[in-house]
Amino acid sequence: MNLPANPTDSRIAASVDLDGRQRARRGFALLGLVWQSALIYGIGRFVYLTVQTFIAITRSGSSDPKLMAEGIGQALVPVIVWGSVGAFGLLVTVLTLAISSYRARWFFWSSVGFSVVYLLLLPMGTLLSIALIILLVAKRKEFVASRSNASGA
Repeated sequence: MNLPANPTDSRIAASVDLDGRQRARRGFALLGLVWQSALIYGIGRFVYLTVQTFIAITRSGSSDPKLMAEGIGQALVPVIVWGSVGAFGLLVTVLTLAISSYRARWFFWSSVGFSVVYLLLLPMGTLLSIALIILLVAKRKEFVASRSNASGA
Protein backbone atom coordinates (compact mmCIF):
# COMPACT_ATOMS: atom_id res chain seq x y z
CA MET A 1 0.00 0.00 0.00
CA ASN A 2 1.57 3.30 -1.10
CA LEU A 3 0.90 6.29 1.08
CA PRO A 4 1.53 9.80 -0.22
CA ALA A 5 4.92 11.22 0.81
CA ASN A 6 4.97 13.88 3.46
CA PRO A 7 6.06 17.20 1.85
CA THR A 8 8.09 18.24 4.90
CA ASP A 9 10.09 14.99 4.71
CA SER A 10 11.05 15.74 1.11
CA ARG A 11 12.11 19.30 2.04
CA ILE A 12 14.27 17.99 4.88
CA ALA A 13 15.83 15.43 2.56
CA ALA A 14 16.47 18.14 -0.05
CA SER A 15 18.17 20.41 2.51
CA VAL A 16 20.33 17.53 3.77
CA ASP A 17 21.30 16.75 0.16
CA LEU A 18 22.18 20.42 -0.46
CA ASP A 19 24.31 20.49 2.72
CA GLY A 20 26.14 17.38 1.50
CA ARG A 21 26.78 18.96 -1.89
CA GLN A 22 28.02 22.16 -0.25
CA ARG A 23 30.41 20.14 1.93
CA ALA A 24 31.66 18.28 -1.14
CA ARG A 25 32.25 21.57 -2.99
CA ARG A 26 34.09 23.00 0.00
CA GLY A 27 36.08 19.76 0.22
CA PHE A 28 37.18 20.00 -3.41
CA ALA A 29 38.14 23.65 -2.97
CA LEU A 30 40.15 22.80 0.15
CA LEU A 31 41.74 19.74 -1.47
CA GLY A 32 42.88 21.77 -4.47
CA LEU A 33 44.42 24.42 -2.26
CA VAL A 34 46.14 21.87 -0.01
CA TRP A 35 47.64 20.14 -3.03
CA GLN A 36 48.80 23.51 -4.34
CA SER A 37 50.70 24.10 -1.12
CA ALA A 38 52.99 21.24 -2.21
CA LEU A 39 54.56 23.75 -4.57
CA ILE A 40 55.65 25.91 -1.64
CA TYR A 41 57.17 22.87 0.06
CA GLY A 42 59.03 21.90 -3.13
CA ILE A 43 60.48 25.36 -3.55
CA GLY A 44 61.52 25.49 0.11
CA ARG A 45 63.18 22.10 -0.21
CA PHE A 46 64.98 23.27 -3.36
CA VAL A 47 66.36 26.33 -1.59
CA TYR A 48 67.49 24.24 1.39
CA LEU A 49 69.26 21.64 -0.76
CA THR A 50 70.88 24.32 -2.93
CA VAL A 51 72.26 26.08 0.13
CA GLN A 52 73.55 22.75 1.44
CA THR A 53 75.30 22.17 -1.90
CA PHE A 54 77.00 25.57 -1.78
CA ILE A 55 78.06 24.97 1.83
CA ALA A 56 79.56 21.60 0.83
CA ILE A 57 81.44 23.22 -2.07
CA THR A 58 82.73 25.98 0.19
CA ARG A 59 83.92 23.47 2.80
CA SER A 60 85.67 21.33 0.22
CA GLY A 61 87.73 24.32 -0.89
CA SER A 62 87.45 23.49 -4.59
CA SER A 63 84.94 24.60 -7.15
CA ASP A 64 84.28 21.16 -8.59
CA PRO A 65 81.63 21.49 -11.32
CA LYS A 66 80.73 17.82 -10.93
CA LEU A 67 79.87 18.32 -7.26
CA MET A 68 77.82 21.42 -8.06
CA ALA A 69 75.95 19.72 -10.92
CA GLU A 70 75.13 16.73 -8.74
CA GLY A 71 73.91 18.91 -5.85
CA ILE A 72 71.77 21.16 -8.06
CA GLY A 73 70.37 18.11 -9.86
CA GLN A 74 69.31 16.60 -6.54
CA ALA A 75 67.85 19.93 -5.44
CA LEU A 76 65.64 20.11 -8.54
CA VAL A 77 63.91 16.79 -7.82
CA PRO A 78 61.57 18.19 -5.11
CA VAL A 79 60.61 21.11 -7.35
CA ILE A 80 59.58 18.75 -10.14
CA VAL A 81 57.79 16.26 -7.89
CA TRP A 82 56.00 18.71 -5.61
CA GLY A 83 55.45 21.17 -8.45
CA SER A 84 53.57 18.45 -10.34
CA VAL A 85 51.39 17.79 -7.31
CA GLY A 86 50.84 21.53 -6.98
CA ALA A 87 49.90 21.84 -10.67
CA PHE A 88 47.34 19.06 -10.18
CA GLY A 89 45.95 20.99 -7.21
CA LEU A 90 45.69 24.05 -9.41
CA LEU A 91 43.73 22.01 -11.95
CA VAL A 92 41.35 20.84 -9.19
CA THR A 93 40.92 24.48 -8.08
CA VAL A 94 40.19 25.65 -11.64
CA LEU A 95 37.62 22.87 -12.08
CA THR A 96 36.03 23.65 -8.72
CA LEU A 97 35.76 27.31 -9.68
CA ALA A 98 34.42 26.58 -13.17
CA ILE A 99 31.96 23.79 -12.34
CA SER A 100 30.76 24.25 -8.77
CA SER A 101 28.94 27.12 -7.15
CA TYR A 102 31.19 27.28 -4.07
CA ARG A 103 32.11 30.92 -3.49
CA ALA A 104 33.85 31.49 -0.16
CA ARG A 105 36.12 34.51 0.31
CA TRP A 106 39.02 32.37 1.54
CA PHE A 107 38.74 30.30 -1.64
CA PHE A 108 38.91 33.43 -3.79
CA TRP A 109 41.90 35.03 -2.10
CA SER A 110 43.93 31.86 -1.67
CA SER A 111 43.29 31.02 -5.33
CA VAL A 112 44.53 34.47 -6.34
CA GLY A 113 47.66 34.01 -4.21
CA PHE A 114 48.50 30.58 -5.57
CA SER A 115 47.85 31.63 -9.17
CA VAL A 116 50.35 34.48 -8.79
CA VAL A 117 52.92 32.07 -7.33
CA TYR A 118 52.43 29.69 -10.25
CA LEU A 119 52.57 32.47 -12.77
CA LEU A 120 55.88 33.73 -11.41
CA LEU A 121 57.65 30.47 -10.64
CA LEU A 122 56.63 27.55 -12.79
CA PRO A 123 56.30 27.43 -16.56
CA MET A 124 54.17 24.27 -16.39
CA GLY A 125 51.59 26.02 -14.24
CA THR A 126 51.42 29.17 -16.33
CA LEU A 127 48.53 28.15 -18.58
CA LEU A 128 46.46 26.86 -15.67
CA SER A 129 47.32 29.93 -13.65
CA ILE A 130 46.20 32.25 -16.44
CA ALA A 131 42.97 30.25 -16.76
CA LEU A 132 42.41 30.56 -13.00
CA ILE A 133 43.05 34.30 -13.02
CA ILE A 134 40.61 34.77 -15.91
CA LEU A 135 37.95 32.71 -14.10
CA LEU A 136 38.50 34.60 -10.85
CA VAL A 137 38.20 37.97 -12.55
CA ALA A 138 35.09 36.85 -14.43
CA LYS A 139 33.41 35.48 -11.29
CA ARG A 140 34.67 37.98 -8.68
CA LYS A 141 31.18 39.47 -8.23
CA GLU A 142 29.84 36.05 -7.26
CA PHE A 143 32.27 35.97 -4.32
CA VAL A 144 31.10 39.41 -3.16
CA ALA A 145 27.46 38.33 -3.59
CA SER A 146 28.03 35.18 -1.50
CA ARG A 147 29.47 37.33 1.29
CA SER A 148 26.44 39.63 1.37
CA ASN A 149 24.11 36.62 1.26
CA ALA A 150 25.93 35.03 4.17
CA SER A 151 25.79 38.18 6.29
CA GLY A 152 22.08 38.66 5.57
CA ALA A 153 21.18 35.13 6.61
